Amino acid sequence: MWVVKQSCPNPQILQYYNVYSGTSGSDAPDVVMDKHKNPTGNQFDLGRDGAFAGMTLLVGLFTSTEDTDVPSTAVEKSIPILQQKGFTVQVVSNEEAFIQSLGTASAAWIISSYIFRSRFGSKLKTEALERRFVDACEKFHKTGRGILLWADNGPFVYHANLVLKRLMKTELGGNTPGQKTLTSGDGSEKQKFDSNHLVMSGITRLYEGTTISYPLVGLGDLQVLATSSDNHPVICYASNQPHGKLDTSRGRLMVDCGFTRLWVEFSEAGTSRYISNATIWLLGLDNMLSPNVNRDPASITHEVLKETNTINVPTEILQANQSPLGPGSLSQYNSAPKTPNGTAMSS
Repeated sequence: MWVVKQSCPNPQILQYYNVYSGTSGSDAPDVVMDKHKNPTGNQFDLGRDGAFAGMTLLVGLFTSTEDTDVPSTAVEKSIPILQQKGFTVQVVSNEEAFIQSLGTASAAWIISSYIFRSRFGSKLKTEALERRFVDACEKFHKTGRGILLWADNGPFVYHANLVLKRLMKTELGGNTPGQKTLTSGDGSEKQKFDSNHLVMSGITRLYEGTTISYPLVGLGDLQVLATSSDNHPVICYASNQPHGKLDTSRGRLMVDCGFTRLWVEFSEAGTSRYISNATIWLLGLDNMLSPNVNRDPASITHEVLKETNTINVPTEILQANQSPLGPGSLSQYNSAPKTPNGTAMSS
């Protein structure tokens, strides 16, 4: 129990997070390590299996086209992992569908291309849709919901940069060599990631990607979670005050500069757990519950949050199915696999 209290003092968070959240899990009793020296078993993931039923992840797979080497199946390996946590995953491949679907999403991924997908042969019409896309992302972010931006070496940074310029006051570019493994430590140091961040729960080694972009004009409102072997930020995030620069009403944001880990390097060190952890971190549950020790999450209303000056409760949390860990079950610390939900695919 001391493990989770070290990073999340509210016992109610154990309805959603595993007891080893916030640690590598490498010193757990009877831990078995994989070939990459990461602990095996879902109990070392950040989130519990099945605990996120009722949540929807919207994925904008904009770089999946016939004129790139990115397959249309780029996120297929990630979907079962997220379904096991309880998420419904909806994948769209054009910006208009993404804009129309954002309203019902709990969190969003944006996988960047080198060009805006929905082009009309008219520069003015394309620019108008780009503005609508960024406006929709900003509105989504202002409601307290999180966004994960996936980019790669330039020029596969287009969509990420549209959002980053508006929300974080920075942009990505460059093409640096990767193909090395990052280790735990201080995330601002070369070839290291921040071992104390919840996204790195259950991870001691993490593959950095193959060819990598990085922030070109400073970090803006971002903070560094991991630094590449070429000594550039490779994973960044933005969190709420007092731990970050964002207003408490904003959603969280992450930037990953090596998106080929989603399919080419999916089996490399720490990748699948990192994908799951990052998506769950976007929901901001720890930030939401931390000031409300011993409260039932369903009782944390907008009025309570206003009093405690924390982020908004995503409505999906209040509408979600009851957690598989009911009252009095917080002593059951191991995750139990659940039957995956269906996935919605559209284009």
